[in-house]
Amino acid sequence: MFPTLLLGSTLLLFIFEPVYKEWSYTSLPEALANYFTKSNGSVFTIIPWVGYTTFGAFLSVLFTRFKDHSDLYKWATGLCISLGLSLMFLSSPLFVQLYEATDIDLFFALFTNNYLFIRLGDVLIVFAIFMMVRPLITHPTILRIGQNTLSIYVIHFIILYGSFTGAGLYRFFDHSLSPAVAIAGAIVFMFVCSFTALKYERHEEAIKKQIGIMLRKIRRA
Repeated sequence: MFPTLLLGSTLLLFIFEPVYKEWSYTSLPEALANYFTKSNGSVFTIIPWVGYTTFGAFLSVLFTRFKDHSDLYKWATGLCISLGLSLMFLSSPLFVQLYEATDIDLFFALFTNNYLFIRLGDVLIVFAIFMMVRPLITHPTILRIGQNTLSIYVIHFIILYGSFTGAGLYRFFDHSLSPAVAIAGAIVFMFVCSFTALKYERHEEAIKKQIGIMLRKIRRA
C-alpha cells in the first residue's frame, strides 16, 4: 500500500499540474500561499516538485525490499534506462494519442508543456549512470557528500535564490550567461556548495551551539 501511495502521489501531481498551476490560492494567507504559487515572488514551490520526492521514496522502498537480490543493480539499471528513455521520448506522443482518443484537454495541456515527465526521465537516466559507476564512487569524501545532500540543498538555495536575503545569483544572472560561462559557473557552484556543506558538517555542533547562544540573547533582549 505504501509504495502504491507514493507512486500514485507522483502521478497525480504530475498529471494534474496544468490544472492546479492556474489556481490563485487567494483564500490562503499570503505566507502560506507562497508555498504553492509563484505569483507572490516565490521561486520554488512545494508542488509539483514534491512529486520527485515521493518517487524517490517509492524507489527506496523497492531497493530496500529487493536489497538481497544478487542482480538488483543490473535489473535496476536496465529498468531505469528503459523507463527514462520512454519518458523522455514517448510520453509526449502518448499524451497526444490520449487527447485524440478522449478529447480531454488535460492531455493536450500535458503535451504542450511536458516538462515534469521528461525531467523524470532525465533523473532516471542519471540515476542509472550512478548505479553503473558505483564501484568508482566509494571514496570517503564522495560518500560524505552523499550523506550531506540536505545541507547542500539548503546552501545552494541560499546562494542561488537568496533565501533569507533575497539577493541570490538568480536575481542578477537569470538567463543572461552564455552556455560556456553557465557550465563553468555551475561546476564551480557545485564545488562551493559541496565544500561548504562538508565544512558545516565538521563544525555542526559548534555552529548550533553558537546559534543557540545568539537566540537566547535575543530572547533576553
